[in-house]
Amino acid sequence: MKVRRAKREEIDVISSLMCRNFLEVNIRDYPRQVMEELAENHVPERVLKIAENGHMYVAQDGGGRIIGTGTICRMDGSAADSYIMSVSVLPECHGKGIGRRIMEALEADKLFAATERTELHASITAHRFYGKLGYRYMTDRKQPDELGLYHMEKWHEQQNGEAKRTEELEL
Repeated sequence: MKVRRAKREEIDVISSLMCRNFLEVNIRDYPRQVMEELAENHVPERVLKIAENGHMYVAQDGGGRIIGTGTICRMDGSAADSYIMSVSVLPECHGKGIGRRIMEALEADKLFAATERTELHASITAHRFYGKLGYRYMTDRKQPDELGLYHMEKWHEQQNGEAKRTEELEL
């Protein structure tokens, strides 16, 4: 498997991958109508805008097929914070370490390195996965918001190696 920056000509494939993830994976935890609306919203033009506002990566299998994607960008109005979004893996490829490899690439990106904190909004499906990668809930409630998303963050390590925030994730 190879993880690399996405190319403009791959946007149609990436859009399809994201929609399949909504309609085949996330639909287990969210209402069908909500997932169908998300899929309708992630047309290639919208996915291209996501890619243009950050650094989008894709994971490819040995045959060159795109099997996963993820994006890191700066938080609006903040030089100190970045945001991870649109992490999706083909449904038939879940549980094979692809999401972890995509996250490793995103955390190796210069946008991650240039910020102090990275935030993401995790689905019910994925919040435990992000917890295993060191992301922590931003509220004490550790409950999803009204849209069913967990607000999570990871403080980057300081120069002296001490983590800025160290509370444990309860699963």
